[in-house]
Amino acid sequence: MFSAVITTFVAQTSTNLQQDWREVTANLMVELIAVQRAGLNGNPINAIPSSQLTPSSEFTPRTLDVAINALWFFSLALSLSTALAAIVCKQWIHQYTIMPSTNSPQERAHVHHFRFMGLEKWHVTGIIGLLPTFVHLSLGVFFGGLVIFLHDLSLIIGGIVDFVIGLTIVLYTIVNLLPVWFISCPYKTPLTLYAFHAVRAFYYAIRQSFHAVQAFYYVIGQSFHKEKKKKE
Repeated sequence: MFSAVITTFVAQTSTNLQQDWREVTANLMVELIAVQRAGLNGNPINAIPSSQLTPSSEFTPRTLDVAINALWFFSLALSLSTALAAIVCKQWIHQYTIMPSTNSPQERAHVHHFRFMGLEKWHVTGIIGLLPTFVHLSLGVFFGGLVIFLHDLSLIIGGIVDFVIGLTIVLYTIVNLLPVWFISCPYKTPLTLYAFHAVRAFYYAIRQSFHAVQAFYYVIGQSFHKEKKKKE
């Protein structure tokens, strides 16, 4: 569904990357009418300015259009790739749940345990847990292109959408970070685990830096006291 929404926007904006032949035709028609009118009025035809757009004119898309389409095409490709990965993971789970009915319960238990150990060894659970993260990333990239697109159309509409997207990002960040400080908070996602490890590593680095500074001042203090005793 999300990919279908992106496709609708991409189909509209991708035309800005090519020459607009309707605009070229309109410019040539205006020039032709001006030439005919000048001929009827007896005015010199050479005085009619030539059209700036012709079929042989070099076309260069705006940087804004290139940026918008780059973001939306990337978002579309990422969302479709995630959908494909989700289908593949579903097939993995389906193969995991299939059990031969001819075996005894003990043999089926051994097969089930063997397959479970394979899922753990090949990090299938982690892969499945990361798939929503890629969807979130795709949505974030789409929001970036949407902000640029709407600001180019209307600053008022762009400002309203900026507020909604900004509020969504703030709430999303808070929800993912709450379990880092409150262990009992149920708002846990794969991003929460990464955030927990990042905060833990940062805390450990700060702690190690503090101990290093403390040891440095301790060594300096000891050296100072030794020199002071020698002088006495």
